[in-house]
Amino acid sequence: MHVASADVVLHAVNTDADWANLNRLVEINFEEGLRAGRTRLPEDVVRGIVDGYRRKSRIAQFFIAETSREPCAYGSAIVCPNDLGMLEDFFTLPQCRGRGIASAIVGHCVGHCRSKGSSSVFIGARATERAKHLYARLGFKPLMISREWVKG
Repeated sequence: MHVASADVVLHAVNTDADWANLNRLVEINFEEGLRAGRTRLPEDVVRGIVDGYRRKSRIAQFFIAETSREPCAYGSAIVCPNDLGMLEDFFTLPQCRGRGIASAIVGHCVGHCRSKGSSSVFIGARATERAKHLYARLGFKPLMISREWVKG
């Protein structure tokens, strides 16, 4: 367990209770997307996403941040070949934003990758996402712009 600040505690997702807390946060993450105009995901789809995270946990370490013993954010760190690390799947509860929690969990994930030998760490953000400003403040530099394609 790692203490990020006086009221933020970070820990690895390992137990069934941790996975249940992650599931609740993922549900809230996708509920928030409804306000952004996205389609509601059925509950079984959200469970499937978390099940995919759990299967991915063989290579990706998920972390949860808590304040006052309540889960409030999550993210993951993956140690890749060739001394590379990759961070993904970040979310912070709306009412907890602006308090340094996202910075703490990103920093913790970077530290995890570095402790396992990663000399470079990647994180993705779309050009329209606000998170790219946080990542720049944390020392990440833009590497490329990507486009996503979808067929409906």
